[in-house]
Amino acid sequence: MHRLKTKKGIIALLAVIALIVAACAVAAWIVASDGAARGKAGTLTPPTVSKGLAASAIPATPGNPGSLSVSINNPAANGPLVITGWTINAGQLSSSDQSNCPAANFNLNARTLTTPQYVAVPTGVTEIQLPMAMTVLPTAPSACQGVTVDTDPAMIHILFATS
Repeated sequence: MHRLKTKKGIIALLAVIALIVAACAVAAWIVASDGAARGKAGTLTPPTVSKGLAASAIPATPGNPGSLSVSINNPAANGPLVITGWTINAGQLSSSDQSNCPAANFNLNARTLTTPQYVAVPTGVTEIQLPMAMTVLPTAPSACQGVTVDTDPAMIHILFATS
């Protein structure tokens, strides 16, 4: 019986010593310090906005507005962006068949998007539609069917934000 207490006592003593050594080892390596740091704000490169594919635009007919197709090239350094608004300004239009269907047969619905749509724009090239942006006059001749209409570059203004 006496031998059992001695074995238990030695085991308990070794366990306590191991805990003390471990605690001292951890405590010996902990240190705290205060200091200054520096960060840097990133910059955004404006995406390139250009004419989209006419085939993907929602066609306008007399009395029914159509969309304008816009191609956006968002540089990879920007990361994903969202469109928070756009403005369609009055300006010069051109027709793909100026002799049979002059551009005067079309109007742009000059307006500013009032409710943000938050359209996602990933990096790379993305095509979007600006809805109800173009109308065909009721007096337009039948020769205007299938005609492509282009805007001049200053007519479309798009606002982007980080997502």
